[in-house]
Amino acid sequence: MPLLKLIKLALDAIFSFSDIPIKICLYIGLAGVLISLGGIVYSLISKITGIAPFGWSSLMMSIFLWGSIQLLFLGILGEYIFRIYKEIQNRPLYLIREIVE
Repeated sequence: MPLLKLIKLALDAIFSFSDIPIKICLYIGLAGVLISLGGIVYSLISKITGIAPFGWSSLMMSIFLWGSIQLLFLGILGEYIFRIYKEIQNRPLYLIREIVE
């Protein structure tokens, strides 16, 4: 098989049957929220001390905070949908190899 087809097959397996992309989205959103909250505190301190230019820091931090919150909730919704997907597959909890009487 050519390398390009193998890469496509691997990406298809990752995105179709795994929750890794959803978890990455969730963790990046959580890290973004925490970083933006720290940035907001820094922005407020720099605004009080007079270092920050007018309007720039509040605008950038609010855009970053809302984007991170959206990414966080997208990850949470993805987790719910992935768990529903796993539940409706109707797979048994275990398989019986043989019945011994």
